[in-house]
Amino acid sequence: MLKTLALLPFLFVSIQTMACSCYLPENFDLYEYDNANAIIEVMIINKIEDKIIQDELEDDYTTFKIKITDVFKGDLSQDIKFLEIDKLDNCYWEPIENETYIFYLNFYSLKDIAVRINNGCFKHLKKDSTENFKFELKALHTLQKKQNSNFRIYVDMNQNDFLISGKFRNQQRSGKWKIYEPNYQNIQVRKRNKVIVLKYKKGNIIKFEYIKPKDEFIANAFTNRWRHYYKNQLRKNI
Repeated sequence: MLKTLALLPFLFVSIQTMACSCYLPENFDLYEYDNANAIIEVMIINKIEDKIIQDELEDDYTTFKIKITDVFKGDLSQDIKFLEIDKLDNCYWEPIENETYIFYLNFYSLKDIAVRINNGCFKHLKKDSTENFKFELKALHTLQKKQNSNFRIYVDMNQNDFLISGKFRNQQRSGKWKIYEPNYQNIQVRKRNKVIVLKYKKGNIIKFEYIKPKDEFIANAFTNRWRHYYKNQLRKNI
């Protein structure tokens, strides 16, 4: 059975300050999923305080009371009650109170019942800001359940254009998984071409192919990191 997940046109969020240049996919991205150490759905209850720590070993940070409503990947548990964000990070930003987000986290640490984010450049989607949130949840649930079937993640409801195709077998990735080039603009574009072809056996990559996009921005800003990441994953399995 072929499962289909429809996604809205692929968008990218750019967080740019004088010292921060951060391009983030607003829609589902398999690389972001695979590369993340933790993926959670979290409600920001309220902002508690801004602390200025005098200890040279500590940084300034902002603390929020939170509720983790789902854990899609990683070691973060629903027992965690606080979120601390490093205010000295160049890509610092603050989530909005009483809003629910999906966070893709890499640079974080645990302290008692708090999770501290050490780098503000990470993928995050706010629940009521875009239709992408609910489609992101569908994609995350598909990878979480690992049901024995083929699936595709589509760009729109017409199912003529898709971002990812793959399948699971015995709760593991199996056969060919194809990742297609992203669209970083909120406009209708030509049908995208495949960029990465992975072959899995019992959950491990055994073959890798990269087809460089003609769009240099897509290649340099996004798919080059896909290429390096999955090539390294293949090397680990050899």
